Amino acid sequence: MNQDGQSIERYAYDEFGMPCVYRENKVSGLFAGSAQPFGFNGYQMDEAGGLYFAQARRYDAGVGRFISEDFIKGHIAVPYTMNHYSYCFNRPMDLVDLNGMWPKWVETTVKAVTVVTTVVAVGAVVVGTGGTAAPFIAGVLLAGTIGGFANENIGGSYSNGFLGGCFTGIIQGAGSMLGPIGNTIGGGIGSAVGTMVTEYLDNIDSTVEKKHEEIGADALTSGLKGLVWGTFTGSVQGITFYNDVALEKNVVDSFSGYTKTTGNVLNTFYGATTTMISNESSFDKE
Repeated sequence: MNQDGQSIERYAYDEFGMPCVYRENKVSGLFAGSAQPFGFNGYQMDEAGGLYFAQARRYDAGVGRFISEDFIKGHIAVPYTMNHYSYCFNRPMDLVDLNGMWPKWVETTVKAVTVVTTVVAVGAVVVGTGGTAAPFIAGVLLAGTIGGFANENIGGSYSNGFLGGCFTGIIQGAGSMLGPIGNTIGGGIGSAVGTMVTEYLDNIDSTVEKKHEEIGADALTSGLKGLVWGTFTGSVQGITFYNDVALEKNVVDSFSGYTKTTGNVLNTFYGATTTMISNESSFDKE
């Protein structure tokens, strides 16, 4: 619209995004001479080539196909995912692809499944029914879920953030098995690695692009935050270790009401809280 509130251009698309631009009540097939280059799904139109830039690759709306292979390969168990060039599995009426990688529902499904699984795993630890590996598994899933939401909040992919958060949880969880010092060191290394995994994956699918130097700086910052927070969680672990020994020896422990389950619950949150601290700036974004 112009300053007088009059419509200058209007846009319409078919199911696969083939554009029609209405300018001064005349129809133009492509965006040639358009006031702005963004169209179908927010993709940017390359006026010279007539192709959309869909973040990860270019898309030809005229044939409803991407012009390069999908980075994420399909699986033979789901045959329609094996075509590496199709747009939304040839279902443009009910699916949308915002970055040239996955239809939106795939990301939503990943989020739903990981959140539900995390809630179940943490619940198993709290009620004491998960077994000896439950705190580690629940901690990894919880760290991943927090990392996913943090990355999504700054425009990145939930899936990429989830994987990065899981790396943080795995490394710090493994470190905590070596004792409080391992917990502390694991917090620093885990945070740095988790940040690098998330940001490099975001670079691959072009959701949030950063230079290697920027990723290195972010990883260093996250690592320092994780190291500082890991010092605190390592101290907490030292206290729970003392109480576990006290319980085994039937000695009255320093925490009234402390049980083995209490220690397991605390152990679950080491990697999760470290992920949250190292990504705290992400949650401040609107």
